[in-house]
Amino acid sequence: NGVEVERPSEFMSPEGIAYSPDLIIFNGITRLGEIKYTSMSAEGMPEEVTNHLPEKLDKYLTQMMLYAYWLGVTDGWLAILFNHQPWNPQFRLFDIHWTERELQDNHSMIINHAKSMGVL
Repeated sequence: NGVEVERPSEFMSPEGIAYSPDLIIFNGITRLGEIKYTSMSAEGMPEEVTNHLPEKLDKYLTQMMLYAYWLGVTDGWLAILFNHQPWNPQFRLFDIHWTERELQDNHSMIINHAKSMGVL
């Protein structure tokens, strides 16, 4: 039983926002996949199982949670290549699970902010 991965086409949210996840992974659990490349340092990244990722990843997690909410999934896979020192790139992979409440709260926060800024 293999893993299926696809790069989906662009989606449209119920609010009319176009979004494009990097991957949708099917392997018994459907999960959202995002791949990031950054000049940030990998310093402070967890190397063991944890329930908390560093604050500097919040922008990626907020995006993923919004996509997960719209896709109706509660699991994610975040791959990051940290290239702060080009001679020593660091690769990290995180399996993430959110509760439906976390996804709903994130969605509400983002949509309310967009409305307050007049962009939605």
